Amino acid sequence: MSDHHEVEEQHHEPTYGTPIIVFLGLVAFTCITVASSSLNLTRSASVILAMVIATMKASLVLYFFMHLKYEKPYFKVFLFIAVLTLSVVFMWTFLDYPFRLYN
Repeated sequence: MSDHHEVEEQHHEPTYGTPIIVFLGLVAFTCITVASSSLNLTRSASVILAMVIATMKASLVLYFFMHLKYEKPYFKVFLFIAVLTLSVVFMWTFLDYPFRLYN
């Protein structure tokens, strides 16, 4: 006789309202991005603001549409480390930007 311990996999079914709310959030962030272009910010501040808003939009997509909300914590940690590493590499690429000389 063998003892079989079956592990039931939990399925999280999002309600129909969740994708609609996320969609409205994405539309709102897009409107904020468009509205921020009319602000009299420096070029650097405009890019930073646009990147922050884009990061928030990407986080919404990852968390809800790609079901990161239902993943195990260690998967979230590995994803965070990968995104952080990619960000550091991008920032490292542009580290010399303030020191470039243009004639």
